Amino acid sequence: MINLQTSTLDLQRAIRREKVMRARSMSEEERLVATLDQIDSAFEWMLEGVRQESPGVTEEQARQILTERLDRQRRREDRGLFVPATMSV
Repeated sequence: MINLQTSTLDLQRAIRREKVMRARSMSEEERLVATLDQIDSAFEWMLEGVRQESPGVTEEQARQILTERLDRQRRREDRGLFVPATMSV
């Protein structure tokens, strides 16, 4: 089990190094576009989660549910009730 954990950590570190090297080779504009693409993808995944949890909702209703969830999360962060985990790889 320890070998599996070690190899998994090694793989995670290698992937992270590769991402960092790729980002360093990009222009600021390319990094911005990549970041915006990742944000769009994250929102689509979250929206798909809402659709899966609430079959039959309209697109507008799904977006409203997602907006409410994000607003609730933002309020928790503002009150210090939730602190996002930091990545330590």
